[in-house]
Amino acid sequence: MLCGARAPGDTGPSQSLPPCSPLVLPVLFSHSSSSQARNLPVWLPNQDEPLPGSSCAIRVGDKVPYDICLPDHSVLTLQLPVTASVREVMAALAQEDGWTKGQVLVKVNSAGDAIGLQPDARGVATSLGLNERLFVVNPQEVHELTPHPDQLGPTVGSAEGLDLVSAKDLAGQLTDHDWSLFNSIHQVELIYYALGPQHLRDVTTANLERFMRRFNELQYWVATELCLCPVPGPRAQLLRKFIKLAAHLKEQKNLNSFFAVMFGLSNSAISRLAHTWEVGVVWRAPLLR
Repeated sequence: MLCGARAPGDTGPSQSLPPCSPLVLPVLFSHSSSSQARNLPVWLPNQDEPLPGSSCAIRVGDKVPYDICLPDHSVLTLQLPVTASVREVMAALAQEDGWTKGQVLVKVNSAGDAIGLQPDARGVATSLGLNERLFVVNPQEVHELTPHPDQLGPTVGSAEGLDLVSAKDLAGQLTDHDWSLFNSIHQVELIYYALGPQHLRDVTTANLERFMRRFNELQYWVATELCLCPVPGPRAQLLRKFIKLAAHLKEQKNLNSFFAVMFGLSNSAISRLAHTWEVGVVWRAPLLR
């Protein structure tokens, strides 16, 4: 979100926020022969069966928005099944005005790097990384693509708005949202994610990917807000608030958001702000024990 970010008022070498990495969720299961498997009870329900309290869950067959950017940065939104393949996405695009035969679908990150998508790849809309967007373009124009303006991130922070909300209330809102996302994850998504959903038909890991994406969004939001605060004094106050936020999240047993906030505070672009840490004297280790 921020590349080469340097907060005003602090010294130190310019650092780039590292690319986000997905959470590693280990899945343990034993292998058995097909004859043995037929005699075993069904421990995991079918993914189509509803989970209690999972009103925001994405099911196989549900349609989700596919926001596809054009080279001129205009956006075309299609409603397609969450498990649609790239080939099916391109077939839907062929019905739209302005379609040119031979175009390809690529994903572009905020640095402008474009990666082509295989025709059989599925669920590309929900598996995009942080600050990645889908683009449709002629093959010879791929190297000329530039990121969409929305991918470049904000230029003004929201510290003033955060002052109006207490750290405890903010932690409560984050916990409620995290619980809603977590409760929508089906058990079998963990297995599908380990096996590789791109190789499986009629399955989706969209809910799990959405939960992991939330972790990355939160940690980079913390780092970005601190880097966008131009004055050391208010920045130290904002740093205190994020530390209190982490303490409340831990108290509420929301370890997902707790570690996301801590990762944001541990980011190299933040840890090098020596003057901010000294001015605020804000590192209250007992809060986080």
